[in-house]
Amino acid sequence: MSTLIAAVRSIATYVAVSLYILLVGPPMLVAAMFTGRAARLYHVANGGVRLGLWLSGITVVVENAQFILHDRAAVYAVNHTSNVEPPILSSVLSGL
Repeated sequence: MSTLIAAVRSIATYVAVSLYILLVGPPMLVAAMFTGRAARLYHVANGGVRLGLWLSGITVVVENAQFILHDRAAVYAVNHTSNVEPPILSSVLSGL
């Protein structure tokens, strides 16, 4: 039964995030082009990441956030066990 629930959650996540990208993405791109405010695109993208995490039941826990560098450039690497890691990393780093 848990496999069925996981499959339903996965499908719901794929459909919802795809619709989010298709419906919210193009208007936001146009708005960013006309206003010159690209930062809104990142805010909207993080909303899509949060939607996907919520629908799929993924909880993100950040440990040792005090070591994240805010005053200079840094490279953050993930082990790529899934395709979910890059958007999570982007969302987490932009929220700190």
